[in-house]
Amino acid sequence: MAFADGHNVIEETVTWYRNQPDYMDTIADEHYYRSNEYLLKNADRYNYYHRAYQADGSLDWRATSKVFVGEYASTDKNTLAGAVAEAAIMTGFENNADVVRLAAYAPLFNKVLTDGTYRWTPDCIWFDDETVWFTPNYYVQQLYAKYLGNKVLATSFSAYAKGKPAAIVPHGGIEIAAGSADLLVKRVTVTSNKDGSVLLDQDFTGELHPGWQVIPGSAESFVRDSEGIVLKGQSSGRSGLYFLNDSWSDYTVEVLASRRQGADGFYVGVGLTEIAAENKNVLEYAVGYGGNATGLKVFKQGVEAYTLGDYSSSTAAGNLRAACYEGIEDNTDYTITVNYGGADGSRLLCSYADGQTAGRVLDYKLEAYNSEVFNSVTRDAEHVYVKLVNPDDVAKATELKLLDLNVSGTAKLITLSGDASLVHVPNVNQKLNERIVPLEQQITVDSGPLVLNLQANSVNVLVFDLEG
Repeated sequence: MAFADGHNVIEETVTWYRNQPDYMDTIADEHYYRSNEYLLKNADRYNYYHRAYQADGSLDWRATSKVFVGEYASTDKNTLAGAVAEAAIMTGFENNADVVRLAAYAPLFNKVLTDGTYRWTPDCIWFDDETVWFTPNYYVQQLYAKYLGNKVLATSFSAYAKGKPAAIVPHGGIEIAAGSADLLVKRVTVTSNKDGSVLLDQDFTGELHPGWQVIPGSAESFVRDSEGIVLKGQSSGRSGLYFLNDSWSDYTVEVLASRRQGADGFYVGVGLTEIAAENKNVLEYAVGYGGNATGLKVFKQGVEAYTLGDYSSSTAAGNLRAACYEGIEDNTDYTITVNYGGADGSRLLCSYADGQTAGRVLDYKLEAYNSEVFNSVTRDAEHVYVKLVNPDDVAKATELKLLDLNVSGTAKLITLSGDASLVHVPNVNQKLNERIVPLEQQITVDSGPLVLNLQANSVNVLVFDLEG
């Protein structure tokens, strides 16, 4: 590393970090400036950062992933749409406060010169020699900072399907795949976590269940063997089989397999709803992928999510790979287990073992992706703070139920939104003319559910006073 002070350059060889046995006790400083589309599709980024727990179920802070989102912003040049997208991903920061320890919007200040020029956009706060004006992005930061509790409350969300409420829950089939290595797969079992029933039990020395299908693009996808089937590796993409079933949820899949040859490892997908490369939706537990990493790969609508560089999640990013990778050997049977739900349907637990030694159990948060209304709820001793973000161009009637919370009969609702003609206007707030500002109103809360009409392209904060 080199340090310069304008006069001298000091060089230092850093060795301590490279030699650490476990990097989970460090905090990762992440910077990302991304499109609105990226932010809206990746609000659950930190769900898939590894958590570790003590024997009593409490979080093991030292061994849990830790992140400082040191710089982030929409690249949409201080539009209302950009501010809404930032608010959406910030609900993910709040919901994953056990991982995201700190977050800081950047860039912060933008000086406008006397000739009207400036260095860049987006920026949070604009000023010139005479005054200061605030962007929609600033007002999002202000609302989230002002109305923040010290405890995150659990939420659930349902939408309407065929005129009836339908819970949004993780669901889908499975994928068994190879990358560039040849794999021998002997058995796959899928068991319900709810009642212990066997959803699928496939011995690959016998007849294949008709539900299995070949992954599109597989080259010589599988070859029969006296011990099972061999998934042939290929230079790109996945080679193997998948089993679609949208009714499956909260289950455990076990795969008995070995690697015949090659440097790559095993890929076991859960929650599979689409398999074609351009539409792929799946969570892939990747064991020994690339020959040097084990972690989770997340695909949404054909795009590998959360990538800031070459890996998806904290358990496969940068030097954290060293903490989660144990090498796999050729011609050794491994049992690969993916628990898609955990004890209560809210966790994803991934592990593998060879009968003598076991790899690290990777423990992630699991929930269905809800892009209809992004939300987070926190509380302190006096208030409950509900944040609701509607990223779409239509208003949405939203029913809110507060369970086991005693609140007063009135609440405060703060909304940041604007006319449809302003949603995508760059630098929409100008000197002495801020057109997007928060508006506050009082609402009545009775004993039944609270129904709100969330404006199109809006950020909403509800503040309830706790009683008793």
